[in-house]
Amino acid sequence: MGNPVSPDAPNVAARIAKNKKISYTSAAYRDWSQTVPEESATNLHQLPEDQALLETPAQLSYIHAYINYRPKVDWNTCGQAAMGTLLDFYNLDPYHLTKSVVDAQDNKNHWVDGDIIDALKQDGFTPDNPFGLGTTVIRVRDGLRKWGVRADAAYSGFLFQGWQGIWDSLQQYVSAGIPVPVLIHLGDIGGPMFTAHWPIVYRIEGGNVYMGNCGWAPSVPIDKFLVAWQCRFLPYTYNHCGVFTR
Repeated sequence: MGNPVSPDAPNVAARIAKNKKISYTSAAYRDWSQTVPEESATNLHQLPEDQALLETPAQLSYIHAYINYRPKVDWNTCGQAAMGTLLDFYNLDPYHLTKSVVDAQDNKNHWVDGDIIDALKQDGFTPDNPFGLGTTVIRVRDGLRKWGVRADAAYSGFLFQGWQGIWDSLQQYVSAGIPVPVLIHLGDIGGPMFTAHWPIVYRIEGGNVYMGNCGWAPSVPIDKFLVAWQCRFLPYTYNHCGVFTR
């Protein structure tokens, strides 16, 4: 599940590779779908009403999002790229990696994409879906919690119940300048069919949702995003997924 996004045009060729199509079938998830993760779509992801958060500046105009682009290596590590993006956003440096990549968009130094992905995997935060087919919302949450980020996992219930509350939370967080990793179906936004991916929603404006690490469609109309966010071909606990942090 790679993604060709790079805000710095001269570095695009170095960071982009053809995406490998990964099919998620009901058979592959039959056993997994019987296990409910330890956290559900409760109100744990509501925006905290504390003064520090209320003073957070307006929504972001850009975020440096890590991408999983290495052929035959990063076909299933978009979840790890999402974790790395949030760790960097919160100015955490858990693995003491060299920040040798200069992003012309924010004029800051960042890790090499593959370095932070590999560090998270070596730390035990590997793709945890059956057959290595990507990363669950609980694994993304736990990878952030270990390093002090207050993170909650959310997903809609059976028949997508409760998705509106998660959507409200997503809009609130993004409006407060807090990016949110989400799980979407790329086939609904012009990408490969039956392929799930973890981009980062960082802005919602003008009827569009803006996502980092989503080269197939860096911005999409809200209605298309909501369809993709359902991940209709995946079972319960994979629909309307989001990791809300603070």
